[in-house]
Amino acid sequence: MWNKNVKLFSAIITIFCLVLCLNVFPVNAESNQNMVATPAPQLPAPPSGFNPITATDQQLQEYGFPSRPSDSAGLAQWTDVMSYAKYYGKPVQTPSTCTLGLSGTEYSKLWAGYVDKGSDNNTTYTQTYADWVQPAFSGSAAPAFWTGTGGDYGSNSIVQAGAISNATFIGGPVSYIFVVEDFPLDLEWESYPAISPGDELYVQVTYGGTVSTAFLLDFRTYQYTSVPFWTPYYDGSSADYIYEAISQHYSSWGYTTFSACDYVGSNGAGNLSNSQYTEDIMTDNGKSNGNVEAYPLGVSNSGFIVISQ
Repeated sequence: MWNKNVKLFSAIITIFCLVLCLNVFPVNAESNQNMVATPAPQLPAPPSGFNPITATDQQLQEYGFPSRPSDSAGLAQWTDVMSYAKYYGKPVQTPSTCTLGLSGTEYSKLWAGYVDKGSDNNTTYTQTYADWVQPAFSGSAAPAFWTGTGGDYGSNSIVQAGAISNATFIGGPVSYIFVVEDFPLDLEWESYPAISPGDELYVQVTYGGTVSTAFLLDFRTYQYTSVPFWTPYYDGSSADYIYEAISQHYSSWGYTTFSACDYVGSNGAGNLSNSQYTEDIMTDNGKSNGNVEAYPLGVSNSGFIVISQ
């Protein structure tokens, strides 16, 4: 398992990484519907044996890797993380089977976790980072863990990536996959490889203008992928770190820990520990007088534990 130092890891967020210089012209709101049927140009697969640690900066950008930090602490942590990215998997676009969700209030039937609101922090968010250990589920529930930007209390635009249990959608044994979604265009990318309970996962979402990028890595298997997707509607209103009940709350799955919940925004880099943030509590009716189904514990070292009950 990755031997990380959370404080050291936070240094990497000072680097604006994963920004793609793709030759894509901006589009206006009237053209959004056309994009639903036209996925963003996908990145080439790295050559066999590709090593991001020895790659050039141009190669890192070409294949969708986080850029190499210039400071010694950030470089050391980046090198540690990238040493796990050994096996590339091509993401596969699928018909949208779900929407990872929006929350309208501090109490929600969908979300439990924390949100950095742009209105509180006077910032527009362009990147989020998080990692967590995937818990095990059974039955037909489809819980998800994800990070992303946008969707701040009434916004209809969100860029998000994470991991989902997809038993509800495949009608068979429980399996776990990385997923990327650009709402409201509603294109969903289910990415190789499959995830196992207990795997430590790293997800980074970067807004890059018309085209944004998600980088996803499994520390146990050394498998990773990078997904560019259209985001002409993006609003950057929040940075989100969320457990979500997709179809229904899966009771008493225990807990999982989000760590290194970091972001980059219009005012620079930050994390949950050095920003104002809003707690999201999941209740059965989505209101403060409902029965609590999942909730986060307090923020510590830019991370937190989310608990199901």
